[in-house]
Amino acid sequence: MGLFDIFKKNKKPKIRESNGNRLVPMKSNQLRQPTDYFSIHSDLKDLIWIENGPKRNFVPDKGKKETYKFGGIVVTLSFSGGEEPSLIDMQQEIKEPLSSEEVPPPPYYPNYKSLRPEQKYKYWQLLSNPYQPQKDISYVFILYYGLERHLFRHDFENAIKIVIKLREVHKNSSFQSYSGNAIVLSCLLHQRADMMQVFIESLNKDYKRVFSDNLYLFAMHSFDVPLQAKDIIRLAKTFGFTNTNYIKGYPDLFEQTMERLIFGKYKTKNIILKDITPMIQTLPQTEMRLFANMSLIDEVVKVPDMISSIELKKVMNDLLVNTHESVKKQLAEMRKNNVVLTKKDTKKPPKKLKFDAHKESELLKELKNNYNDPIAKHFVYIQLQDFYYKYRELNPEYLEACVRYCYEDIEILDKLNKVYVKQEIERHKQLNAVYSKEDLDKEILRIKEEKFQGRIPAFNRLAIIYEKRKEYDYAISISEKAIAYYNTQGMDTSEFEKRIERLQKKIMT
Repeated sequence: MGLFDIFKKNKKPKIRESNGNRLVPMKSNQLRQPTDYFSIHSDLKDLIWIENGPKRNFVPDKGKKETYKFGGIVVTLSFSGGEEPSLIDMQQEIKEPLSSEEVPPPPYYPNYKSLRPEQKYKYWQLLSNPYQPQKDISYVFILYYGLERHLFRHDFENAIKIVIKLREVHKNSSFQSYSGNAIVLSCLLHQRADMMQVFIESLNKDYKRVFSDNLYLFAMHSFDVPLQAKDIIRLAKTFGFTNTNYIKGYPDLFEQTMERLIFGKYKTKNIILKDITPMIQTLPQTEMRLFANMSLIDEVVKVPDMISSIELKKVMNDLLVNTHESVKKQLAEMRKNNVVLTKKDTKKPPKKLKFDAHKESELLKELKNNYNDPIAKHFVYIQLQDFYYKYRELNPEYLEACVRYCYEDIEILDKLNKVYVKQEIERHKQLNAVYSKEDLDKEILRIKEEKFQGRIPAFNRLAIIYEKRKEYDYAISISEKAIAYYNTQGMDTSEFEKRIERLQKKIMT
């Protein structure tokens, strides 16, 4: 039996076997000592919290605080001392249900003590084999609450290994979100880059990646873990890139193309975040409630808002846009040479496109909130352009909305560059401990000369729309504006020069 052998009685009741786990007496469905009838999975040895009896192991954390420092960031955890929801009272009754289907689900925030006797029976079944898929995720959460306490206060290494294994089986999005966040934060607090790497390697399925993108980037930054092309692609929407047609349809080509572009710029296939955002202490902090177990902490945790980094978002968005354009050109060249690259079948039945009014409301609200911030507004404009273009076939008004936001984005470029230069200069001045006066002057001169180096998708979008409408003069005009703008930034304009040449040929034919 292992963990709870100490509870065994000298005279054992007659039992029946079920999937190799010892269950309940034949003559009664009343359990007074669950450990007489259940086997606890060996992985859970010493990880279950017990309130009473010989194996009692729980001491409340009320009033305790712990402070962690890493990467120049200070995080303080204040433990509330509330009752541990996974805490097992060995004196409470457990009862075998006549039918598993008749047992009602536990409440939204379940805890062991409030379970009905039949529900406790089902929970003990889970402890026998926690890696068996569950119809009701509530029982898994009760177990996870206790493991979460170990992640931050006790047996971190064993607990994190168990949670990673549980994430393989239990695909519930809430469980994936809470457990993913907790793993990342606990790795940071304990400074365990090795276990963070184990966790990263486990993220081989989409359902496992449902947790905080910001926290993930923070950990990658803190541990100097290289950001790979597949990471950037997964976080595309976080970086304001929503045109995922080629990402979904040609994932291998997209990833390979991005790796090539990264290597061309950084001479490696990966990106070190500290090369882009070296001093995250200057970033604003964001509040996150990371714990499912509410007895652990009664307040939010503040971490740097990596996603608010203008430089990071600009670099990643540019990389995604450039990869998209490169893939488009490669596919066109393949078609010209009669080379067919099969588009990936998502294996999902086609859905009738339905306008997402909720998403529209969110984007318009975000635009309003950032009305006086031209940099943040620029990235919202990009999302609005992609959003309305997606629904262009449903209603001509959506395409016109896309066109309108393209022009509004172009109109703020002058303000965007002025604000960007000012903010970057201020940010570099705050890093006087890093730069000498001579180096700082060089950086300031570079910022003034280069200004905002991000690509402007509105130029491409408008040119494409006008070309499809056969309004070639408008398409040429917007391409000329793109060339004029990019020349002031010292950026490549060959794409638009070729577009103008092609459009002029169409006018002549």
